Amino acid sequence: MRARADRVGENQPTGEIGRLTEFCVGGPGGASPRSVTHVRAILRGVAYEVFDEEKRRLSFTVGGTEYVYSPETSYVLLARFWGPVGGRPVFFIGGLTAGSNLAGARYLARYHPELYRQFGADRPFALVLRIVEPAAYGTDFTELAADVTDVAFQPAPQPGVIDSAGTPPSTNSDDGDPPRTLQPGVSPAQ
Repeated sequence: MRARADRVGENQPTGEIGRLTEFCVGGPGGASPRSVTHVRAILRGVAYEVFDEEKRRLSFTVGGTEYVYSPETSYVLLARFWGPVGGRPVFFIGGLTAGSNLAGARYLARYHPELYRQFGADRPFALVLRIVEPAAYGTDFTELAADVTDVAFQPAPQPGVIDSAGTPPSTNSDDGDPPRTLQPGVSPAQ
């Protein structure tokens, strides 16, 4: 099997999602507009805080838990998902630092067989990885901090939602089945 990699810069349009397997590397911020789009459109349960001079920190939050960079610990979100029409997966590696991004890529390369056994070929995942003592160990001491799959992929708000539980109004199609909505991030094969 042969593969060819195309590097697409942060200012180049990448086109549609799912046509090719995508590796989106870099946390949302000024350097990675594609990451910003993925977090906004698909990883809706994730929020990155762009570095703030006043707070002097980098962090992201998933499901109410904040993961904050410190000299002793850094974090990266490693996720696999699909666009709304399926196709090829996107691997998202959104670290708090360039070293965190490298740690996420190395973790994916090393543990790909285990991730495949756990999630199969068609289930999305979102994992928070902890990089311990990066100044001393570099990316060699990277461990799973949390599986946040259940909270990272939040469905899009539906127009016409009428109750506080989020139950949409009843809609019936001609065949008696309600229309099927594809949830971004989830493979249509599911």
